[in-house]
Amino acid sequence: SKPFEWEYLKKYLIKELGDGIFNHVQVEEKPLASASIGQVHRALNIQTQDQMVFKIQYPNVDKAIEADLTALS
Repeated sequence: SKPFEWEYLKKYLIKELGDGIFNHVQVEEKPLASASIGQVHRALNIQTQDQMVFKIQYPNVDKAIEADLTALS
């Protein structure tokens, strides 16, 4: 699946995690992987230098899955 553009995801992360998220975490713009429901980005905790990944579910994918399940039932 083609990854979402970073600028879009950056705005989404700020909306979901708050304005200060990038004061605490440094996220690589290029995803490690992407799939039909989301993508994974390498990240670094700025304070502790711990490495992590963010698995970001695409916006509204939960509603699409719920609609599919409803249609099946």
